[in-house]
This record gives sequence, structure tokens and C-alpha cells, in this order.
Amino acid sequence: MDLFARLRYLARTQTEAIALEWPERRVTSRRLWSRIERACARLQAQWEIAPGERIAYYGPAHPDALLLYLAAARCGATLVPLERPALQENAGQVARALGIRLMLCQEDHPAPADARGLLLKPLSELIGQPCPREPWSIIEDPAHPGLEIVELPLETVPRTRRIGLSDLMPPSPPLPQGGTAVVETGLFEAATLGPVVLAALWAGAPLAFPRAAGRPR
Repeated sequence: MDLFARLRYLARTQTEAIALEWPERRVTSRRLWSRIERACARLQAQWEIAPGERIAYYGPAHPDALLLYLAAARCGATLVPLERPALQENAGQVARALGIRLMLCQEDHPAPADARGLLLKPLSELIGQPCPREPWSIIEDPAHPGLEIVELPLETVPRTRRIGLSDLMPPSPPLPQGGTAVVETGLFEAATLGPVVLAALWAGAPLAFPRAAGRPR
């Protein structure tokens, strides 16, 4: 069973279990899957993101950034996270060098200084309203490189690492016992995304973002 199949299973069998929580909201397993589906529809049917295309996230750790990553991977796109200050200071340069046209930004975070040529969308638009159309190409390939990490120090042509869900999770992930997993720093850090975030999602354990901010939904 891959992660997407696992999340669908939890949405059916642990409907009201808390999957995500942050100061403004708590999201159940059923609603988590519904939000992933809505995000997929927004990316493909409204913003016309094609399989193989890169998109960027500009901002700090936030539950909706996690939804963006999962939706991009499920649609065969690739997310380039810009969480670190050095990357955010050069967000426009990175985006243009990697051929990125869409960047989602956390509203409560300072806007990119150089955004020429970019389509900027607030992160809240990803799932803020239902999308009237359905996604047209769902892939759900654990080997697909749904994440691309830009290496520091930044170079004129950025050095990157492309990572699939199968790289982040063992073939048979362990099921941690009880407790809430907490995202204290960067969501897409190597020590956080696989061992904490994806492990909690697989186990059906609550995943908390105590420092997340933004518009409540």
C-alpha cells in the first residue's frame, strides 16, 4: 500500500480522527483526503499544472504547504520548497532558473522581492473554495520525484536533489504508537519530512504545526 492508498484507507476507517492541527484549525482524516483531492483539482483543472511541471512554495512550514506537496506528487508535478531565508531572498532567480511559472506564497510572510514573470497565488487559494472541475491526470507513483530541494550555497544554475515518496518512506513504514508529531522547524527538512511528517500521516497520528499562521479555514 502506498501513502495515497493509506490516506484513503484512513479517511474511510478513521473518519473523525485528527490528522492535522494548528492554532486556527483541526482537520480530520476524512477532511485531509478531501483537501488533497481539492488541491489536485485546483492545480490541474484551474491552474493548468501539467505532469512533469515544477511549482514553488514560498513561506514557512504550514499544513497547506504539505497539502500542496502531496497534491503535486499525486498529479505528477514537482514542488520546489523555498523555506530557507537564502532561497527566499533569491526566489525569483531560482524560479526562473528552474522554469517555474507558478509560486504559492504564505500570506503572512513577506512577499518575494523579485517576482517578475511569475504567477503568484496565495497559499490559501489552494483549497479555499471548491474547484468546479476535476483533475485530468492522477498518477500516484511513489517513485515520481514530487519534491525538488535546492542546494545551498545557491549558484547561478541551482543544484537540486529530486526526491520521490519512495525515497522518503521505507517499503513497510513502522506504525508509531500514540502521541502527536510536531513540526517545529522547516517542513521540508530531511529530518522532518520523512521521519516525522510522513510517518505520522501513515500511522494516522495527529500532526501539529504550532507555529503555523495564515487565514483560518
